[in-house]
Amino acid sequence: MGRHYSTEFKFQVIQYVLNHQMGGREVAQFFSIPTHASVVMWLQRFEKCGINGLIRQPNRKHTMAKPKFDGSLKVRNPNDINELLRRIEYLEAENACLKKLKELDEKKQRRKKGISLMP
Repeated sequence: MGRHYSTEFKFQVIQYVLNHQMGGREVAQFFSIPTHASVVMWLQRFEKCGINGLIRQPNRKHTMAKPKFDGSLKVRNPNDINELLRRIEYLEAENACLKKLKELDEKKQRRKKGISLMP
């Protein structure tokens, strides 16, 4: 997690940059700021918004909002619904077959173990 600097500190850094005609890297090193990008960003914000640009804003979440689902399906084409229903029916049948195949395979494995255990 990044460090947070006070508005006063940022303003001191900006004043130092402007008074000493130094670059962001040198000033960052002078003030022990880990990255010069912070100094450059503060300078840009100060030039654009003045001292208000240096005030820390509350965290904004940059994640995409999940689409809200209201529980209703919007049917655009009835054929699409029929196709989806057929697909569901097929997948359910396929799932049932795979479960039965797994069950038969497990029975076969148990039977095989039972035979190999007998002398």
